[in-house]
Amino acid sequence: TRAILSRPTRKAAFKGARECEVKYFAIGTMDQSVGKVDASGAIRVMTKVTARVYSLTKRLPRKVATINRDVPGFGPNDEEAYLNGLKASAKAAAQEIVAQLQSKGLN
Repeated sequence: TRAILSRPTRKAAFKGARECEVKYFAIGTMDQSVGKVDASGAIRVMTKVTARVYSLTKRLPRKVATINRDVPGFGPNDEEAYLNGLKASAKAAAQEIVAQLQSKGLN
């Protein structure tokens, strides 16, 4: 996920977040595959979630969590499968971020 934002853009985002007293900042992407019909007849789309979470509590941002997983989305057509995939992957990523932060005693 480091290549998504240029260094100056990332630095400005961190600065803005600090000014708003934000402790943690996530940067990531969600990429989806082309919908394919699975064995049940539904359309299946895979969504790849990649993210890094940074702690902004010290002078230099510190990476405190990393997400890298594939999440399926199903639906009767491509559009619903894509939307369901985005919803499912966002929920899974949020739950994983919270779990990783809690396991490190960060909140």
